[in-house]
Order: sequence, then C-alpha cells, then structure tokens
Amino acid sequence: MSQNLLEGPIPSDIGGFHLVALDLSHNLLSGGVPSNLAVSSPELNYLRLSNNRLSGTIFPKDIRPSRLFYLYLNGNRFEGPLPSNIFLKPLIALDASSNNFSGEIPRWIRDNKRLLQLDLAKNHLEGSIPVEICNLKLIQVLALSENRLSGPIPSCVSGLPLEHIHLDKNQLGGELEDSFFNISSLITLDLGYNNFTGNIPHTIASLSSLTFLLLNNNQLDGEIPIQICLLNKLSIMDLSFNKLYGLLLPCLGNLKQAENDAETRSVYYHASSRIAWLDFLSWISSTRHYHISYGFLSDFNTMDVEIRVQFSTKRNSYTYKGSILKYMSGIDLSSNGLTGEIPIELGNLSTIHAFNLSHNHIFGRIPYTFSNLHEIESLDLSHNSLNGTIPVGLLELRFLAVFSVAYNNLSGAVPPFKAQFSTFDKSSYQGNPLLCGYPLDNECNRSKSSNTSNNGSEESVGFTDTDIFYISFVVFYGAVLLGIAAVLGINPYWRTAWFRLVEVLMLSSYYFLLDNVVTPIKNRWWRNLG
Repeated sequence: MSQNLLEGPIPSDIGGFHLVALDLSHNLLSGGVPSNLAVSSPELNYLRLSNNRLSGTIFPKDIRPSRLFYLYLNGNRFEGPLPSNIFLKPLIALDASSNNFSGEIPRWIRDNKRLLQLDLAKNHLEGSIPVEICNLKLIQVLALSENRLSGPIPSCVSGLPLEHIHLDKNQLGGELEDSFFNISSLITLDLGYNNFTGNIPHTIASLSSLTFLLLNNNQLDGEIPIQICLLNKLSIMDLSFNKLYGLLLPCLGNLKQAENDAETRSVYYHASSRIAWLDFLSWISSTRHYHISYGFLSDFNTMDVEIRVQFSTKRNSYTYKGSILKYMSGIDLSSNGLTGEIPIELGNLSTIHAFNLSHNHIFGRIPYTFSNLHEIESLDLSHNSLNGTIPVGLLELRFLAVFSVAYNNLSGAVPPFKAQFSTFDKSSYQGNPLLCGYPLDNECNRSKSSNTSNNGSEESVGFTDTDIFYISFVVFYGAVLLGIAAVLGINPYWRTAWFRLVEVLMLSSYYFLLDNVVTPIKNRWWRNLG
C-alpha cells in the first residue's frame, strides 16, 4: 500500500489481518503506530513505515515482536530517546534515520547480534559511539551520519565485516588508527565533516575493495600516502579542506576511475549472510506464501540500502545515489597545502568526471596531457601559482561544463571561443593579468598570438623558452659561418681579399702589441737593472 497518498492515522484494527509483511511507506499517514499491530500479527516480519508523518510511540513498552526481521521507520517525526523495544533480537535491518530521535545510542544494542544494517542517520543523537557496537559481528552497513556524535571511533570496529561506513557530519575526532584501515570488505568510507587529525595511515592499502573514500573537511595533515594508489577500485576520492601538504602523486593517474564492476556499484546493497538468513528462510519457506530465490523474497524488497555519496563538483555539492554512482568518478584535493607541479601522468585519468586541485600551492604548467581527460565535466585549477599558457588541446574536452583557472600566473591567449569553451565567461580566467583574448577585456595583438602559438607547440614537445633561445642562437650562428664559407669558396676575388684582410689584421695586431706592450715592459726592466 505504499505511494498511495493515504492520510490520517493507521487503522487500529489493521493487525487483525494476521500480517506477515506490511508496507505503508511514502504516504501521508500521521499519528502513532497502533499498539495492537504487533499483538494481532505475531508473525509480522517485515514492517515499512518510511516517509510519512508518524510520531508518538512505536510499540508499547511491554510488546516486543518476536518475528520482526526488518523495521523501517525512516523519514518520520518520531522523537525522544531511542525506545528499547525497537532493538529486537531477531532484527536484520533497522532504519530509524531522518527522525528527531535524541539522546545517546543505547548500549543494549549489543544484543542485536544478527543485525546487518543499522541506520540512525539524520537525528539528534549525541555522545560517543558505544563500544558495544562491536558485538554486532555480522554488521555490514553502519550509518550514523548527521548527528552530534563525538569522541573517537572504537578501534574494535576494525574487526567487523563492514562494507559501508557513514559517519560524516558529526563531531567525531582523534587520529585515524591503523587498525581501522584493515577492513578489506569496506566499499564506502565516509568520515567527512568531522574533527579527525593526524596522518592518513599507510595501511589504507588494505582496503582493497574501497570504492568511495571521503575524508573531506577534517584536520588531517601530512602527505598523501603513496599506498592510496593501490586502491584499484577507487572511484570517488575527496580529501578536500584538510591540511595535507607535499607533492601530487604521479601514480594517481593509474587509478581506474569509473571502471569498477557493477556488483560493487549496485543501486542497492543486499544482505548475503547465510547465518543471519537461516531462521528467516526456514520459517518463510514453511509458510509457502512467497517464492524463494537465492534467499531473497521476490514479492517485496527485504533489505535494501541505497548507497549515497555527497561530492562537490561543478561548483556545487551533490548527493549521488542509485545507478548514477555506477558512472560517477572524481578526485577532489582542493583547499589543502599541496605544492609542486601537476604530474603529466594525471592525464591518464581518461574516464574521470570531476577533478579539483583548487586552493593549493601548485606551480608550473598545465599538463598538455589533460587533453586526454575525455570524460571530464568539471576541471578546477583555480587559486594556485600555475604559469605558462593554457593548452589549446583542452578544446578536445567535449563534455567540459565547468572550467576555472582563475587566480594563477597564466599568460598568453585563452583557448578559442568555440566548442565547450564558448560556454565559459571571463570568471573562468580572472586573476591572470597576462591572459588575453575573448571573453576577456584585453585583446591579444599578433605578436602575443604568435608567441602563444609557439609556446603551445613548445609545450607539446616538452621545450621551455630557455631551450628555444639556445637552440635558435646555435642555429643562427652556424648559418652565418656556413654562409661566409660558401662565399669564400665560390668567389676567388673575395677569397683573396679575405686572406689579405686577415694578414693585415694579424700584422697590425703584432706591431700594436710590440709597440704598446712588449717595448715598455722591456725598457722598464732595463732601467731597474741599471
């Protein structure tokens, strides 16, 4: 009965139907959950009340449904402390996100040993993450984001079979311990918008399944560990707004952006633990109400968790979810203290969609290899110390929607106002007084345009201005000598005149030195002897 615009309270006699599954999600229902729902339907194992206007009590305090495996209360108006009777021992999935629950996460959560999914995000929970959460030996999805949680992450979390961790937008802190980065099953790690400090541990290489890494808006420092390049499934990496320093890693160009298998990036995460499913499957098979295929119910979704990742691109912050995640990829290293030149190897990220290096201390030229970023939609290199010209090859980027090189030391002509570059205004180039050409106010004269063209050619073959000067000088000097030799070899008159001139110059030099240098020295020497 989901998505039917149902209004008013849930009928008090709805439990009289001896329900096995009830889905009232995406309606306009209000009031509380009928107290006799669990009493009249003792076999109820699936209850979805998501996205309504429900409030009040969920179950009476003395009622604990013994067969309830899936409980979805998200997107309602429940408030107050988390009630103890929603933490039922048989639960496989509990989603109470997007409500107004407050207080601490109860320590009796340790009794939910079959729990695979725990989602308490977007509430007003406070205090620390209880160490009892480590008793959830089957937990695979832990979502506690957008609360007021503080303190460190319990180190024992590293022993859990987690695949998705969402702890972003809290007040968590402390250093990221090495042991935390030993969860080889982890696909999503979102710790953004917290107060974590210290370095990114080198043991991050152990997260061999990691696809989404978000450590943005923390207080992390140190260099980006080279071991991060071993994460060959990494699709989205956001390390922005930290205190990272050091050089950009050339090996980041080896990351296989947006090429991961569909299973890793599926729209929904499905539970697969045989242990957790054993009782449920044996019971549901005996009722013969539903067809079983690989342990999943075909008549209603059992455990479904939509993966959501918040990532900034195109000057805005977007929440990517569902099937779009299969195609989205990006790297955001902005607002740090990174320095050095941009490695040309980063041009190998041919399938990346968003790349942000803004607000760092990067210098040198924009690599000509950036013309290989064929899928790029957002490229932000602003607020650095880049110099040289803008490679004309960037015109080949057909999907580029946002481009900024503002506030650098670039010079020469901007790319021609065509293709995707016809959509960029002067704000993409501002703060570079030596740039010229439309849409900027200062026009390029012919010499500037010629020099820009030459510089673009030099850049593509790797020559600098100094190299060109020395090469030109040697070529010119050699040409002059060859010209003189050719004239003397062809014309005997000029050859004779040349040799006479050389002879006269040699004699003149000889007598000049004899009269002005040798003779005075000799006379002074004889006087001293006398």
